[in-house]
Amino acid sequence: MAGYSGPGNGSNQLNMPWAVYVDKNEYVCVADTDNSRIQMWAKGATRGVTVAERHDEGIIVAGTGVGGSAANQLSRSRGFVIDQRETIYIADLWNSRIKKWKKGASEGITVAGGNGQGLAANQMNSPWNVEVDPYGNIYIADTDNIRVMKWVPAATEGM
Repeated sequence: MAGYSGPGNGSNQLNMPWAVYVDKNEYVCVADTDNSRIQMWAKGATRGVTVAERHDEGIIVAGTGVGGSAANQLSRSRGFVIDQRETIYIADLWNSRIKKWKKGASEGITVAGGNGQGLAANQMNSPWNVEVDPYGNIYIADTDNIRVMKWVPAATEGM
């Protein structure tokens, strides 16, 4: 269904797929960790199309496919969740941050962390997963700090 042609960054490949989410329309979103992207595949697609705009078979919906710390990049994306507005929240492992990526946006907004690795209330160290409740509160598995953090909307630090 996705990435069955061996590891790589081609339109029919994935490289270390980590997390998977299927929406109500049966689109499959994959955290393609070693390609530093979240990619979406339409039902029945044999390959994804790695472009910013919508195509028939698949798109990169977050990240550029090249790891980095810019607003339009991810570095070792891990867990993610998609809310009822089709906004994606991504655990950006090596950047120690959570990115909020609105549908159709060309870059994401850092909504938690992003202040370097550390143990302070405004930092994380290897966030591996993220969940968002109906009130917009963000829950983060801050793996290397051995804690789960809660960030309320518009917060500058977690608890």
